[in-house]
Amino acid sequence: MLQQIKVPYFPNAQLFQDLSPLGAKVLKGENDIYIKSRVTGKTVVRIDCLSALESFWGKEIFRSRPLLMKIITGYECTDDQYKKVLMSYYKRFKLFSDYVDSNILFGDKNSHFITNLIYPIREILDMKAETATRELMASGAKILFSGDEYIYASYNEGVTVAERIEGMEVISR
Repeated sequence: MLQQIKVPYFPNAQLFQDLSPLGAKVLKGENDIYIKSRVTGKTVVRIDCLSALESFWGKEIFRSRPLLMKIITGYECTDDQYKKVLMSYYKRFKLFSDYVDSNILFGDKNSHFITNLIYPIREILDMKAETATRELMASGAKILFSGDEYIYASYNEGVTVAERIEGMEVISR
């Protein structure tokens, strides 16, 4: 269900969030507003929760984030498109194909393929988001919003932002 979310520092921004068929928060609208516009007196950071998958699937799988997001979210994707993206990644990325193979061979035989494949990944991404949110708040950050497997946060100007959280990048100073 598409719902509008508030964008701190930009009250007129049009940003909407939807829940994908596979449980991911998907953003629609001006989700790059913090990259395009500077927030006076704030340092804005973004944490990529997909970085938690690097140890499973390797770094090369992130070359095409939009396709990877289709696998993880199943959003705006027909069954045929979804199968094609899965097959493409399966053929191109060894660690991904190993992950798929192990889930088919050792996953719950009574569960659907997608349940064995995606739901464990969803749990990893949700844990990454929880941990990153806790670490951001402990370091004095204000959480702005999250979606598309990113968490956006801000620090007051003058605060030294140590990019110590895996997947964190400063997007605006």
